[in-house]
Amino acid sequence: MGGNFKYRALRVQIGNFNWASEGVAFKSKVQNVVYNASNNEHVRTNTLTKNTIVRLDAAPFRKCIAKHYFGSNKDTNLNFNSETKEDLKKANKDDKSTKFLMRRVNNKIDPKIQEQIVKGHILASISSRPG
Repeated sequence: MGGNFKYRALRVQIGNFNWASEGVAFKSKVQNVVYNASNNEHVRTNTLTKNTIVRLDAAPFRKCIAKHYFGSNKDTNLNFNSETKEDLKKANKDDKSTKFLMRRVNNKIDPKIQEQIVKGHILASISSRPG
């Protein structure tokens, strides 16, 4: 009735996805649709709707974690479980690597998300209507 237009995203290959607990947002490639609560046909046809669970490429998020927690842009093994609080006590307080060691010891990243990042893909939910 109002004369407004409805737009539809015919092909969406990339999107801007944010990681609220880390406070970052990156453009990432949408690999495929994993789950849609409203219709299983959307999974088969890779149709994006609100609250669809999609698989994303984890490369931008992996680079962010490598930079923030390990201090390098290189792809490291991202092993968070190797450091303990005893290692932090032994570390030199003036050393630059101690800052990154403190971040790794006191991290809040869920082990399931760490596992997904190491595999190379992340599951995400679409919170807005595509298009």
